[in-house]
Amino acid sequence: MKKIVKKNAKICTNIEILKHLDVFFFDHKKINKRNTLSPKTKNWLTIIFLVVNIVVLALVLNVQLNKEGGVYSFSVLLKNIDLKFIGIAALCFIAVVTCETFKVSLFTKVSTGKARLQISYRGYAMAKYYELITPMAMGGQPFHVYYMSMNQIPVGKSISIVGARYVSNRIVFSTIALLTMIFCNANIIMQTLTNSPEVTFSKSMAWIGFGAIMLTFMAIFLVSTNRKVVHKIGFWITNIFYKLKIVKKPGQFYIKIMRPFLSCNKSMKEFFSSPKATFGGIGLSILYYSFHYTIPFMIYCAFNGFSFEIWLPMISMCILIDLAIAASPIPGGTGVAEISFTALFSMMFTGGMTFWALIIWRIFTYYAYILQGALLMVFTSVKSIERNALKIKGKV
Repeated sequence: MKKIVKKNAKICTNIEILKHLDVFFFDHKKINKRNTLSPKTKNWLTIIFLVVNIVVLALVLNVQLNKEGGVYSFSVLLKNIDLKFIGIAALCFIAVVTCETFKVSLFTKVSTGKARLQISYRGYAMAKYYELITPMAMGGQPFHVYYMSMNQIPVGKSISIVGARYVSNRIVFSTIALLTMIFCNANIIMQTLTNSPEVTFSKSMAWIGFGAIMLTFMAIFLVSTNRKVVHKIGFWITNIFYKLKIVKKPGQFYIKIMRPFLSCNKSMKEFFSSPKATFGGIGLSILYYSFHYTIPFMIYCAFNGFSFEIWLPMISMCILIDLAIAASPIPGGTGVAEISFTALFSMMFTGGMTFWALIIWRIFTYYAYILQGALLMVFTSVKSIERNALKIKGKV
């Protein structure tokens, strides 16, 4: 078996030869169709997901009501909030989506020669939707690859485009997260916090999330840039499947699974050998995180007035929250996000403001993405039905 795989490994090193081996092509359409959940199952998962979110918000509301100061009524909230800062927070959300759209478009242009801006936006927005409704955010990247491959972008290039977006984001986030975890104790906000169970829980989850993100980033970076690692993983997967008697022809199976990964590996090397793609992607990632972490700062300004010196400390606190969310297996970090926000920002939003600050923050960093993705899913489905109807009538 090893001889067969090693022989085929030499064939796999030449992407051009693989293009002519049509019988071994990776049939992503069949695989996707086979692994797709039924509509009934999806509906039940959505209902359960919404119920969990409502229960979590109800528990947070109950905790805040029992605290000194309670929760502002909606009429009192409108009197004590500066809506212009909420408007700026909304513009930051739009800027975040714009940065990610242009980043995907940049990598698409480098890979295929065409920017495909509309597909870049729709692919990112719907992938973000799946990322937020699946455990450990596992559904976002596979769907993004599937959507792009359904729009005439080869699977290998789709994987590399999505992978390049992930790697560029992780380079920036891992850097600022590392600095945050090292210097977080010097944070002026952290010094005001008591060692309550909620704060201790948030810090612990942040360390777990930091370790998970760093390991995942290193693994994907190795697979994306090191050809030997790709072959070893391919051999390992083939060997396991062969021993479990799932695969009868290991040589053919090896070539089948290696084609998209080798194509991705080749494209990733092209990305990082291109200054335009490398610095453009990292630059857009820096802008993305800058706007993303400015949203809670604007919410703070809406309740407390503008105070620029609190911006950087708030960014480090938000990074801790994002790291804690990354360690949670629950879709969207539901529960962990709310606990971490109320624990870490309890000293900044006082007198009945905490609950409303949490709601506004979750709208811009969570619910807005779900609404955006859901609307695009409906729009795409309607367009698909219309195209199929026209094809049946013979007008297309």
